[in-house]
Amino acid sequence: MFQFKPLAVAVLAIVSLPALADNSLSTQSQTGADNFADVKQTEAQNSQATQTQSGPGGNFATIEQQFVVRSRAEQTQDSEGSDSYALQSDERRSRSVQVQHGSFQSATNDQEGGSDNLARTVQRGIGQWATATQIFETGSEVQVNQRGDSNVADAYQSDGANNLADITQTGVGSRASTDSFAQTDSVITITQGGGSNEAFIYQDSGTLSSATVDQQGFENVVDAFQSNQTNSHYNLIQTGDLNGALLDQTDGADNQMMITQIGEGNELSANQVSASATTTLLVQNGSINYAETYQEGSGHLLEINSTGTGNEIYAGVETGSRGQYGLDQVASLGQEGTFNSIKLTQSGQLQNAALGQSGNGNQMDTNQAGVNNELYFDQNGDGNMLVAVQTGSSNLANGSTMGDDNSITVSQSNMLNLSTITQSGIGNSALVTQTSNNMISTIAQTGSNNTANVLQQ
Repeated sequence: MFQFKPLAVAVLAIVSLPALADNSLSTQSQTGADNFADVKQTEAQNSQATQTQSGPGGNFATIEQQFVVRSRAEQTQDSEGSDSYALQSDERRSRSVQVQHGSFQSATNDQEGGSDNLARTVQRGIGQWATATQIFETGSEVQVNQRGDSNVADAYQSDGANNLADITQTGVGSRASTDSFAQTDSVITITQGGGSNEAFIYQDSGTLSSATVDQQGFENVVDAFQSNQTNSHYNLIQTGDLNGALLDQTDGADNQMMITQIGEGNELSANQVSASATTTLLVQNGSINYAETYQEGSGHLLEINSTGTGNEIYAGVETGSRGQYGLDQVASLGQEGTFNSIKLTQSGQLQNAALGQSGNGNQMDTNQAGVNNELYFDQNGDGNMLVAVQTGSSNLANGSTMGDDNSITVSQSNMLNLSTITQSGIGNSALVTQTSNNMISTIAQTGSNNTANVLQQ
């Protein structure tokens, strides 16, 4: 009785279904064990499908191209449990390239409604997995490049136009995932270098949206979420070790976040919810810094800058409450030195705060409620303390402290109150309370252990 030899079976496993068109070419080469290859091309111009599999391993490769023009799909696998799948549907000028070396690989590469598209996956190493999907695309491009251990990369783009998603991973245990829905002009780029890095980005109904993540070092984590954006931007760069960032933008318009963390063990959480034309800029440089902000409303701007070690900025009265609610709030917060702390809450409308600290162990705790209150203050030295509460509208508190262990407490209520405080020296104390309207207080202290109390009712 006649039987197929294993080599003949392997050859028969190569299936090529009808190619109905122009200059179509299919080349398939298989070596090893359990290989399977399949090609389908229909109504194509200048189409080409090339599949190369090498073993041993349980490889699988299939290519489908439909109403394609000038399309190419090339898949190369160097075995050990590899899977490959590429689908190009109503594409024009499309190209799909997948190359795999190593172990446990799987790559899926989809393009659907097409024009001018490229989806490219290159994988080397161990336990890799890459998936790219573009649906109704126009001028879209997805490129995934993975090198090293246990990498996973997912990219998904939906109804878009002029889209680009680019993922590059190098190192140990990295994972990157992007998800984008009805985008226009969307760009997502994730670049991760060595270590156990993770990055997730989700963008929803977008327009002119962009997200960029760049991580280097070890055990960096980024989680980003943008929904119903219009002209939204998100940009994060983390360099160093053990950095973490969680970022949300919901329902907004004209939103922007830019976060830069350099150093070790930095943490940051930034939320903009139901926001319109809000901007958050956060820069941390040093080690063990912590910043957490919250913006709700429209027209907000928050800028935070920390340099040194162990600095904390909450932008809220207590940890976790964060700050800026209402309309058109502006806050600029800067710290330089070691173990400085700023807490800020602004509620109401048209609040403005600019706070700066330089030195070690300085603290600021501010609370502005009402409308159109302004706070401008700088602290230089060590162990200085500012507490400012302004309630009502159109109150202004400003001043500076230079030296060590100085303290200032300001509370203003009702309308149009003005408080100006300057302190220079060591161990000075100023307390100002103004209630009612149109009150003015000015305190200037130089030297050591001075005390000034002002109470106007």
